[in-house]
Amino acid sequence: MSEEMTRIQIALPLPMDVAATVMSLIGTAYPDALMEGKGHNMTFLIPDGSRPRKVSKAKSKPQEATEPSTALLECGPDGISISTPEKLAAACLEIMKASFEQFPDAENYLEQRLWDRESGKGYVMHFQRLEGKSPAELREAAERKLAVAEARIAELEAAA
Repeated sequence: MSEEMTRIQIALPLPMDVAATVMSLIGTAYPDALMEGKGHNMTFLIPDGSRPRKVSKAKSKPQEATEPSTALLECGPDGISISTPEKLAAACLEIMKASFEQFPDAENYLEQRLWDRESGKGYVMHFQRLEGKSPAELREAAERKLAVAEARIAELEAAA
């Protein structure tokens, strides 16, 4: 950017309705403004020569959040991260608890495969208890054991 910019930096997390309202207001008042996200900050860059446009009453109304407890946690070039809405989190928790009750012998995690009937695409959902190891941690431990066993076999074969 060769042009000098006024920087407005806002620390995250920020409630989604507040974040949406700020983005809307700055974007409407300064159409040439840019927004960049770097982790836990949202930064608006307004060219120094830019003058604000009048914001209509309709466009200056606060944005309503579909779930008031949702917050913008991070933003960046790869996307945004938002908190899980309370209603969704509560519903997921009930599903997870019921799943572990249905399969009490599950060591620490369950895997559920789901298919979208419209697209035919498949998805995998994992439920894991916090106190145990994740599937990835268990796989890494197994890979380390395998590497040790393969090295020992190679030693024995070389000695024979």
